[in-house]
Amino acid sequence: MKKIVLVLLMIVVLCVFTGCEGEEQATKEPIKTHKAEETIKPEDTSASQPDEEADDELSLMQKALLNKEKVKLVDTKEMKYLNEILSVDAYGEEGKDDSKKYDFFYYEDMDGNGTKEVALSTTYIGGDFLIFFEIDNVIYAQEWPYRGMNPLYNDGVMEGSNGAADNVITKVKEITKDGVKDELIVNIISDDYLGEAKYYTKENREGEITYDEYVELMNSYSFNLAGSHGRSGKYIAKEYDYSEKVIRHLLREGKEDFTYEVNRTGEEEDIKWDITIKREKDGFSQDIVLVKDNLVSCIPTEGEMVEVVDVNFDGYFDILILKGYYGAQGAKEYEAYIWNEQTKNFVRDESFNQIPNPDIDYDKELIIGDNRASSSTHDYSVYRYENGELINVAVISATFTDDDKMNVSERRFADGKWSEKTYVGLSYEEYEEKYEQLLGQFA
Repeated sequence: MKKIVLVLLMIVVLCVFTGCEGEEQATKEPIKTHKAEETIKPEDTSASQPDEEADDELSLMQKALLNKEKVKLVDTKEMKYLNEILSVDAYGEEGKDDSKKYDFFYYEDMDGNGTKEVALSTTYIGGDFLIFFEIDNVIYAQEWPYRGMNPLYNDGVMEGSNGAADNVITKVKEITKDGVKDELIVNIISDDYLGEAKYYTKENREGEITYDEYVELMNSYSFNLAGSHGRSGKYIAKEYDYSEKVIRHLLREGKEDFTYEVNRTGEEEDIKWDITIKREKDGFSQDIVLVKDNLVSCIPTEGEMVEVVDVNFDGYFDILILKGYYGAQGAKEYEAYIWNEQTKNFVRDESFNQIPNPDIDYDKELIIGDNRASSSTHDYSVYRYENGELINVAVISATFTDDDKMNVSERRFADGKWSEKTYVGLSYEEYEEKYEQLLGQFA
């Protein structure tokens, strides 16, 4: 009995000191763990911040491009997210309508040191590159504000302009913490806008060279006037709004495993290309022969013919070979060779060459064909791979009218049959919305 009384007394004492007061306890303030004069500043959410739990599988470069990691600007030494860099226009003002829109993406070893860099190029007036590179687990970024900058070449060659009559071709030479250093290949200057161009090997106009010497110099950089050295960029239709899926795809390793050689023989109607695809690590080699199509209006150059890309989104790289340019609109057509993991070789997809100007949508895993039927009419065909077969799942045709409106026909394939809808008098914004809705049905 004494033990029971003792226990009851202890409970009463505990209730007094700990506040066992039933429902009133819920209304008491929580215990503060900081001094009364201290204040907790709210987090600044004015700029997009990285996710709280960043994906550990993402590389540092991927995190930087997805706004999950800040980058150090070479010129100012500031640490910023990509979206903060893009919010500043060409003249340094924030929030302008003409803010930079980077719509080409490159992933190449520009200075030949064995490490790949990322370059974004823009089409806003003035031209620009934003180059990302990694040193000692830090991502650096540097802008290249060449006027009229054309897309980057695989080996770091860039074409730019200092004015309508002052053009340069330069090459990335070295990339350090202090930024990207380039070496001038040639400066092309015209004394007046209609005058004959003169070629110099230095910006100060010393060392004028002849046109033939200029061509020879270009060829020494795997670059010639016909453009036989292939561009390395991938177009991003939605400018710099990259999804994680797109970033993962564009930064995939393994693409460099495949190398290729293109040898052209014959003349006029008997042109033939012998293409050899190789992979050094396992000795893989496959020969592909392309014969000139007599319907082609312009044949491709050797350097632009081959692309290594995952066409069917199965995780293996495939080969696209440019057949040439067709019709008055110069539509591109390609042969596709899909990697077969069972047979360990590339197999031609006979249906792919029906797609004019194919653009690969990495985010929705679709292939979009663009056919300009006339100056006022565009046709867009949507394809995707289903069980290894290329299927045309939608077609959208848009025609501009005299009052700047659009008449749109939307055809989609579902449940084994085609259905069609028509829309009359759409604004361009309404048309874009319909287009995105259509693509979203197949993503």
